[in-house]
Amino acid sequence: MRKNKEKGFKLKHFRKQTEQPFALLALTFMVLMVVISFFGYRFIKFSPIFLASPTATPVPQMDMVTQEKAGLSRDEYVAKAKEVLAGSLNIPVSEINLSRVEEVRFSDTSLGCPQSGRLYSQVITPGYVIVLVARGNTYTYNAGINKVVSCDSK
Repeated sequence: MRKNKEKGFKLKHFRKQTEQPFALLALTFMVLMVVISFFGYRFIKFSPIFLASPTATPVPQMDMVTQEKAGLSRDEYVAKAKEVLAGSLNIPVSEINLSRVEEVRFSDTSLGCPQSGRLYSQVITPGYVIVLVARGNTYTYNAGINKVVSCDSK
């Protein structure tokens, strides 16, 4: 009987020893949860160890070619367009008439007539759309940055 008493005492004593730390841990956890729910996560500061701080990424800016950079005047572009057309048709410049000239801003240096395989600067480029008439036909040229181009396929 004594052994049973000793065994019961040991078991009781063991339960008390294991229940006290568990109860203390449970109480600590509950207090922590109450504090966190009351204050939120504001008082806990997380500092990531392995995360790099973000750096500012440069934003590409659209540059603009000014009229000074664009080169020739309106009349010089018209004369140049007439010369190009006269050369392609093998006629004198005097047989070419100006229909209209419109000042425009092209989105890049292709002047609205990109050619495959070529790269163009992505800058707003001031220029002109020049419409010429020769021998009953209408021809359109785009002009800017010291050049005149035709978008018509040849």
